[in-house]
Amino acid sequence: MTYTGPPSRLRGLSLHLVGWKGDPQHRWPGHQVIAVVAERAAGHVEFHLHPDGLALEVSYLEVSREFRNLGLASLLMDRVYEAHPDAWINHGRRSPDGAKWWDCYREPAPERNIHNRPPAEWAMHFHAVRVAADQAVNHERNRFYGLDGHRDAEHRYGQRLEEEYQLHAPTYMHELGLPRADPSQQHLHAGQLVVLPAGLHRFVHDPARPVSERGHALLEHIGHGNLPRSSDHTGFWNTTAQAAYDDAWLATLFQDAPFAAPATHLVYQARPHTTEPEHLPQYAAGHTYVNYTDAGDISVDLAALSWRSTTDLAAIHHAVFDTPVTAAITPEYPQDASAQYRTRYDELGMRRSPAPQPAASPPFEEHRQEIEARAQQTISDIAGRSRQAARPRPPAGQDQSLLPSPPLSPTAPRP
Repeated sequence: MTYTGPPSRLRGLSLHLVGWKGDPQHRWPGHQVIAVVAERAAGHVEFHLHPDGLALEVSYLEVSREFRNLGLASLLMDRVYEAHPDAWINHGRRSPDGAKWWDCYREPAPERNIHNRPPAEWAMHFHAVRVAADQAVNHERNRFYGLDGHRDAEHRYGQRLEEEYQLHAPTYMHELGLPRADPSQQHLHAGQLVVLPAGLHRFVHDPARPVSERGHALLEHIGHGNLPRSSDHTGFWNTTAQAAYDDAWLATLFQDAPFAAPATHLVYQARPHTTEPEHLPQYAAGHTYVNYTDAGDISVDLAALSWRSTTDLAAIHHAVFDTPVTAAITPEYPQDASAQYRTRYDELGMRRSPAPQPAASPPFEEHRQEIEARAQQTISDIAGRSRQAARPRPPAGQDQSLLPSPPLSPTAPRP
């Protein structure tokens, strides 16, 4: 969605609906709408969406300081309503600034706001008592700041919370049994944002060069022991490569200042862990991603590496490794590195040069003297038997000269 309003600081605004790494233990997957101006994030709204698309829960709404008081927060919320036209919407409890904004906001579909409807209509998706508590907080905020807060639209139950809980608690479906990401069963993908030296950037983005060479050059530059951990946006291990690319793109949008040179989005594809389940690294599994919580290094086998330039997001380079490449997610702190990690990688996460190996010994070197002694003995025995062999004697009375002469050698002079 692109903003086409009057000229202002929002000229060129676009709104993007993408994934969001919220609480990995939340019962619903996370999503967000991001407002982008001049390739920078101007604001965003985060929410969790029920898999059936019929309910969503708003968690956070924020607009950058330089874009406030321009109606951007309302545009973001309107986009949520537009993207999910059939969903119940739970706005939760509001902060002081949120209460002031809400007082001025005009909902496009107030009939889908659960604060305006009786719990019998939406209690399957939301915990009725928790919603009532959020309403009480919002009511107190409005009273404290002297705001109307659309009080006339909010449904008043007229029931005690205890009675409300007893009536609607059995309807609430807390667990949905949705599958979660499993690093022992799935290939996972992690995004990373890097700025490469100019020469290396030209090399790895040159399609005329062999893609395998470019992929290995990237790994050698980054360091095999420097695979990313989860940070503000990158380092999560996703079930799809596109989600990993989105992570790298979000890291670009939320940079404090633009890069002086084009950056590169990297996506690592890791094979499933083959270790026993009890030896898997500690992790928190969301529906579409894994967040490793183990503080130590985590060894992974890379099946492939993909990358693209921030100046051309459509041109993706993809290197598949014939033999899986051993690498590691960097430890959270240097002191958390395992002995195996320190053996393979230095303090910067780069591969250590292998220790020189002694030259291979010739076969049977340990029996050399014995073999030589036996060979000399065999030669001596053959020579002795040759000397003991005598020429046959002629019969009695036969002239010695009549015995046949030995054949001449090819080089002997003929008579």
